[in-house]
Amino acid sequence: MAIKNIFANSTLAKYATVIRATPREVIFNKQLLLSTLLYATASMPLTWDQGSSSVVPELPGFQNQFGFSNSDADQLRYFVSIVYLGAGAGALLSFFINDRIGRLWSWRLYITIWIIGQLVATSAPGLTGLYAARIVSGLGIGSLTVTGTMSIVEIAPAEIRGLLAVWFSVAMCLSSVCAVFTVYGVYIHVSTSRLQYQIVWFSPCIFFFLLIIASFFLSESPRWLWLVGRHDDAISTLVKIRGLPVDHPRVRSELNDIQEAIRKESEAFGGSRSQILGVLRETFTVPGNLRRVQQTLISYALAQLSGANSITSYFVPILKLLGSAGGNTHSLFLAGMYSMSKFFFTLIASFFFVDALGRRGSLFVGAGLQMISDIYIGVYLKYKQAGTASDASSQAALALIFFHALGYAVGLFVLPYVFGGELWPNRIRSFGGALSQCFHWLFFFAMNFAVPSLLSSTNNWGAFLFFAGWCFLAICYVFFMVPETSGLSVEEIDDLFRGSWFNAYKVTRRTEATTLEAEDLEHVAYVCLVEDPTTKRHQPRNYLEILEERVAYLEGVLAQENQAGAIPGSLHQVGLQYAESQTTTPSATLSFTQEHLSPSRWGTADEGRDEVGNLAAKVGMLSLAAGAEPHYLGASSTFAFSRVINSALLQAVPRRAPDTHNGHHDTRPLPAPCLLPDYESCVKLSDAYFREIHSQYPFLHEPTFRLWEAKLMPSEMTDMSQFEPAALFFLYMVYAIGALLLPRVGYDPKQLYASAQLFVDEVLKLENLEVIQAYLCYAVYSLRSPAGTSVWRLSGLALRQCIEFGYHRHVNVMGMASTSTPLRTELRKRAFWCAWTVDTMAATILGRPLALQYQMVDCEYPMDIDDMYISDYGILGTVRSPHEPPTSMTKALHAFRVRCLLGRIHASLYSDIHQSNPSQPAYQARVDELRKELEDWRASIPPRVPHQGEMLSMFSYDEWFDFSYSDTILHFYRGQLTDLKGTSSDKTFLECMQAAENICHGYRRQLLGKSTTYTWGALHTVFMAGLTYLHCLWSSAAVRGRVRQDVVSSTCTDCTIVLVLIAQWNDAAAPYRDIFEALATRTMTMLVDKGAETPTALDFAPQADSLDSENFSQWISDITEGGMADGLGDLLNGLVGEMPAMDQDTLP
Repeated sequence: MAIKNIFANSTLAKYATVIRATPREVIFNKQLLLSTLLYATASMPLTWDQGSSSVVPELPGFQNQFGFSNSDADQLRYFVSIVYLGAGAGALLSFFINDRIGRLWSWRLYITIWIIGQLVATSAPGLTGLYAARIVSGLGIGSLTVTGTMSIVEIAPAEIRGLLAVWFSVAMCLSSVCAVFTVYGVYIHVSTSRLQYQIVWFSPCIFFFLLIIASFFLSESPRWLWLVGRHDDAISTLVKIRGLPVDHPRVRSELNDIQEAIRKESEAFGGSRSQILGVLRETFTVPGNLRRVQQTLISYALAQLSGANSITSYFVPILKLLGSAGGNTHSLFLAGMYSMSKFFFTLIASFFFVDALGRRGSLFVGAGLQMISDIYIGVYLKYKQAGTASDASSQAALALIFFHALGYAVGLFVLPYVFGGELWPNRIRSFGGALSQCFHWLFFFAMNFAVPSLLSSTNNWGAFLFFAGWCFLAICYVFFMVPETSGLSVEEIDDLFRGSWFNAYKVTRRTEATTLEAEDLEHVAYVCLVEDPTTKRHQPRNYLEILEERVAYLEGVLAQENQAGAIPGSLHQVGLQYAESQTTTPSATLSFTQEHLSPSRWGTADEGRDEVGNLAAKVGMLSLAAGAEPHYLGASSTFAFSRVINSALLQAVPRRAPDTHNGHHDTRPLPAPCLLPDYESCVKLSDAYFREIHSQYPFLHEPTFRLWEAKLMPSEMTDMSQFEPAALFFLYMVYAIGALLLPRVGYDPKQLYASAQLFVDEVLKLENLEVIQAYLCYAVYSLRSPAGTSVWRLSGLALRQCIEFGYHRHVNVMGMASTSTPLRTELRKRAFWCAWTVDTMAATILGRPLALQYQMVDCEYPMDIDDMYISDYGILGTVRSPHEPPTSMTKALHAFRVRCLLGRIHASLYSDIHQSNPSQPAYQARVDELRKELEDWRASIPPRVPHQGEMLSMFSYDEWFDFSYSDTILHFYRGQLTDLKGTSSDKTFLECMQAAENICHGYRRQLLGKSTTYTWGALHTVFMAGLTYLHCLWSSAAVRGRVRQDVVSSTCTDCTIVLVLIAQWNDAAAPYRDIFEALATRTMTMLVDKGAETPTALDFAPQADSLDSENFSQWISDITEGGMADGLGDLLNGLVGEMPAMDQDTLP
């Protein structure tokens, strides 16, 4: 079991876990992998030259052409080493090119330079031309080693950045293998001539020419694109190489990291990346950057001093020292096998060491293996020279050469290139890479030039002990000065280079869960999570203590259950406790959510019409929030028009004085607050919110929210003290609303809502935009919750706060454009339009006056642009044009427009008491004008795009605009339908009947058997449509003559089904269902009875026993208990028991 645990908790297992946890689209992204392969080929010219230059001098054709001799060490060292002078110069010059033309064009340019050098070498007539060609090739080689690793690091995801960066080294080894075996092949199969070496140098040019063509189909570095201001290209490129949508949290977070890093660097150092003095000052005067300089330079130096490249460059002479060379054929074959072994060793390092064991672990292992190999080879050569070495020890020495290659591949071969690409900040990455590569190649030249002298001056064996000593120093250097960078983003690495240079061994890698002592936290509510080894759940360290306190609290609540009084003493006593410094009292916290109910007062009237209006106002108590408000409802409210279904409403109806059954406060405590959900559940809940709610009410900024959410990741320190109270409030509220949308996730929305209450006072103190956003969060929660605070009240609070801040006016009028960031300006506009449209919707449903008339608003609509393109530093993208695909704002903007139109209908046709008579010509003119605007709105409905994920709200469906159109039609003509003077035409009745039918059928299609959640707005829309449908049947002979009974039955059934579903969601909606079902049944009876040749009013009156009086009384009781006004029972008795035909003279 212990061994199993060791393997389960090993770094290899953790590496595999990280890979599995990363989205598959990120790891197996074709564009990412192909682009990485392209940039990795930047290393191939180097090792093609290394692999060929060490063995090409053995070719007879080369020796004959250039007068080379195997015994001339000086000729060999110049030929091998001179290319690295050009490489050093090319690496340094690349700084002036990389950031100007980009990574892709730099790669193409440097490959072209190398090809030119190869072609010159192929046709060179003598040594002078050959050396010049090798310098030109070196210019390309040095530049390519800068841009290759830098480009890979910039496009690679953090989880596999080390893995992909190693591909650069893998390509090196593959190229070396190909080069050596090409020389081996031409030595065997091509006769002695210039063609032998010309094939070796010309053949790779064809391959790289094809790669240049392929590069036009691959991706540039998004970090470079952002650095030069091409933000749109950067975003589209990042989306392409991550394989994720632009609104994915990972993409948004990475873009924000890039933007923030570049911004900070620019602010700190003048903002001009092209000024060489600024770059030099930043590189050599900032302690963190100076530490980067020493690490990259020393890493490259140690790689050369370990002896690995010297062995590669002088492999055949070293084989002769070991006594294993044999003839030329055997030497070339062993050189090829050595290159192949390095290739496979590098593959092993790529998949098992660089990221799995981390940078430090890989360096320890690699340098240790090299040190052991160097010591053995040095000791062997000493004994061989003394003549006491055995044949077995000679074979072991040859094996240790390959063992040395394994150590080099694991450590100092791979990682200096990784460091050279990943350690530098964005702004100086190009210069840092150029500087380190320039040093690398110059040091490479020096080492290769000096190795023959080193071997001869130390009797050969001393050189290997020299290499072993440097390997030991490399281990010490890594222990003290090389920090672990595995698994960190390029931007996060900056934090590692702060503080002492010699503290690397004190810095531990990030773990999945960080344990902090609970007593060290400022607030107990700020919880650090640890992973339970048995259940793998993340829970507080003092989990048992929290449970005990929770039980004690609940026992106290139960003991006080029968006591009358106010809300329980303190929310601070629940499982999550606030600090003693919090001064918020329960009443202060809950005053925002409590309903201050007051009974309605109803006047009396002598005339029947006034009596009907009073009764209709009582019927209108069926409102948005069940049990919330027995307050005034105007004539345009959903249910007021039902007065005209029954002409018997004109007669006197007994009245009862209203009581105050809803005048008391609910003394039941809120559910206990809870911890935030686990990270995966948080993402599911927030994804549901931003997919379903944010698209309709975009008052939050999703990238900002995702940054808060990213801090909850298990790999981060989960210390909640890093959050501002406002951030915690919005996190809890978004998750509470998400829990309403996704109940199967298993989190109680009421508990999350109660947790948000702990932080609301801190938000309300801000007196700024966040206050409005908080009100809107509450309003959205109430819209979707079976029980919540009055939407009317919440939207009113939000709207009044907007008016106080001047958000309803144009930004130029208020002077906000010059004093606010672009992000805040956009959020102000969004918050205002969300508040105004929610308030308009509530006012329309409840028949109340608008809190703000449309003509008093000149605030422009928000920009039609995705959230990710809006930041404090500017608008990074372009606003959508009408012919472009919709953004995340497009649908919300179109919804704003139709609700503005609805508000104007409400104000123009129903709120003007003196000019709301449908029989007046001016009234009809206003209807015609507004109707034209509605048709224009319908004609401009944006293109429909496929919905990502499960549809959880009606707004997600494409049909939402059709439902809104039909609902607006009903609002247009409700005044005419209910006009007792008969101003409605048959065309109006038929159009309203069709609109109502569309709503009933459409809602049934989208709600029955679907995961779509219910809202009070849906109840209002469907119940209004159902009553309108029945009213048209009772009031118009044209409607009754046009519609078939099976169609009526189907429509009434669909409406009933929807009301049944909503009643299952909340019992308070049951009376709506029962009332409509009873009226629909009576209507169907009327349609059957209309077959009589001469119908009379009596024919259409229901029998006394048509409804069970006990059931009917129960409906009235249920509605009353739900907070409805008195007198509703009398009204419904009149509706159901005394319903004659409204149009009996014209019945067919």
